Amino acid sequence: GNVRDSVKQVLRYQDVLDLQQAAENVYVHPEIVRGIVRLVSATRHHPEIALGCSTRGGITFIKCLKAWAVVNGRDFVIEDDIQALAQPVIHHRLIFRNRDAARTVLAQLTEQEVNKLAKMGIQPKR
Repeated sequence: GNVRDSVKQVLRYQDVLDLQQAAENVYVHPEIVRGIVRLVSATRHHPEIALGCSTRGGITFIKCLKAWAVVNGRDFVIEDDIQALAQPVIHHRLIFRNRDAARTVLAQLTEQEVNKLAKMGIQPKR
């Protein structure tokens, strides 16, 4: 039969809207925002990256972090979220100068930024 016949609804339209609203309301500490700005900027200035992440890519990354927080039952973003999502969200936006750099550079930049944020001892709530 038709593939549509085998697809089952898991969320109502209103549920999707509610989840989107929940993601919009997720708190992102200003230091985490600054950390994302530094990470995105670092991709544009790294010698092994020919084309780095755009500002729009950074904005999209923050939206993904907020959605990730909701999926994980939180109303705030934490440093670990950056570590979890940098590779899948930012990597495809970059053009690397060689394959070896493609495997390691973003992970190194992300780890450096997450470590900086962790040392700040950011409190997740407002």
